[in-house]
Amino acid sequence: MTEEQGLTIALEAAKAAGASDAYVDVARTREVTLRRRQGRIETSSEATTRSLSVRVWVDGRYGAAATTDLRPEGLPDFVRHLVALTRELEPDPDRRIADPALYPAGPGPELDAADPAVAALDPATREAMLADAASALDADPEVLSASAEIRTADGLLLVASTNGLATRWQGTRVTVSAQATVRDSGDRRSEDHAWATCRHLEDLPRLAALGEEAARRAKERVGSQQGRTRRATMVVEPRAAGTLLRWLVAGAEGSALHQGRSFWLGRLDEPVVSDVLSLTDDPWLPRGLRSRVHDDEGMASGPRAVIEGGALRSPWLDTTYARKLGTSPTNGTPSNLVVRPGERGLDAIVGSVEDGVLVTDWVGGNVSESTGDFSVGLRGFALRGGVRGGPVGEMNASGNLLALFRSLVEVGDEPFRWSPMLSPALVFEDAQLSGC
Repeated sequence: MTEEQGLTIALEAAKAAGASDAYVDVARTREVTLRRRQGRIETSSEATTRSLSVRVWVDGRYGAAATTDLRPEGLPDFVRHLVALTRELEPDPDRRIADPALYPAGPGPELDAADPAVAALDPATREAMLADAASALDADPEVLSASAEIRTADGLLLVASTNGLATRWQGTRVTVSAQATVRDSGDRRSEDHAWATCRHLEDLPRLAALGEEAARRAKERVGSQQGRTRRATMVVEPRAAGTLLRWLVAGAEGSALHQGRSFWLGRLDEPVVSDVLSLTDDPWLPRGLRSRVHDDEGMASGPRAVIEGGALRSPWLDTTYARKLGTSPTNGTPSNLVVRPGERGLDAIVGSVEDGVLVTDWVGGNVSESTGDFSVGLRGFALRGGVRGGPVGEMNASGNLLALFRSLVEVGDEPFRWSPMLSPALVFEDAQLSGC
């Protein structure tokens, strides 16, 4: 049975069983992984999965279920059973299918999310790409252990509803990574990695450069020491900055706001962070890793300012939580998050820091979505007199996220490309750093 047939059968079964409305999506995804370790192929896997999810509204009640069994003889019973179970639930007048006026009016922008070359990759080409990514590691006598991996995915998503939505989306993704381990003092080992993720093969960097970066980063960690406890400048490099920003916006979603477990509660449009930060949700970014025409409810997407002028301007609100909060829906979940870049590169920023830390990785810790309080481990390098010093570790950054982002004084000029969070370096003054 085709995905289109499964979609039709599920919609018809929902209506026949008495659902007032239904929303169905069918996904097919093929994923291939190849991993090379110490010059040999270690693992190889390929899997194609199909799934169908159904949401139904019955007498003011809402239910949802998913299945990987798309056989035509079983789907009607699956949907009928869901409708019957939904009738037993408590009503929720705020949970309704999206208004068709919120659906895309046309096909939307060209997102260029699918690359046929990704799906067409053959085993020999994949092995050659891995060898390329690991070439610098294999040739480096200081590298004790080297690995490289390529993961690809190509998928199809069909969506339809009983009130008029009908869309089709195709996308691909390719990730190439390299990891290196080198000897440290005694029995210690130092390791690090590098990766690139994108939609199109032609957007990948020179693959050998990934191995070179992984080896360089691992060697730079040798001799890591615990830094001093103090308040100082904290520079967060681009590939680590995205994690920090994800913590900042984690509570800016409808469910967290409605349930009172968000530190953004009551602060909409209130300047509470530095106006240096400008954060946009851009689902129309060509070849973006989370680009989309509509969200999970079918609500049309579009670029919008999330944080501007130091304030949260537009949280993520699906139709249900928008009703509960008495406001208008935006989109239910984040897409590509883009930080407006500054004017200086990372090297220039580091060269201006008298005393601080350059953060390259976050290691464990705790972040409270309710209060914004955080205490997280970090790895990086000491900064003294405008010069990057030796590696530091076994340190924590702590405080409150809103207070931390009030102390943001600069963003860099070049974002980390291989993430749906496109952030340059971030520079914070007077950050609380704990070590020895």
